[in-house]
Amino acid sequence: MPKGIVGRLKSLGHFINWEIDTFGIAAGTRVSQLTPPTFDPFLRDVLVPLCVGGTVCIPPDRTTLMDPPSLIAWLDRTRINLIHCVPFIFNAIVHEHPEANRFASLRLLLMAGESLPVSDVRKWIDTYG
Repeated sequence: MPKGIVGRLKSLGHFINWEIDTFGIAAGTRVSQLTPPTFDPFLRDVLVPLCVGGTVCIPPDRTTLMDPPSLIAWLDRTRINLIHCVPFIFNAIVHEHPEANRFASLRLLLMAGESLPVSDVRKWIDTYG
């Protein structure tokens, strides 16, 4: 059954501007779009880069998102600068044969929505700095 969310443009605009200013998101930023359009963070994932002249990068299909090796290869090949994701996806990425030479273009990795294990953060830092 379809559902709707009542929201205000003012609050969405405030959040988008906050993220742009806080993290220095600028023209040319390449942002991964990993959220389904039925989930409200989809608006953030799309509007943040578009409001600064960035690029929204969409995986070729949903199976890429569900297959960690394919997702990692796509993120790296697409030269993503900003990833928005939930810790579940981060966990899949960080535990899939980490290689220090991956993610050379990545500047920001922003997560929300669920608990983030400290061990995953340590593993990321140990591998990627």
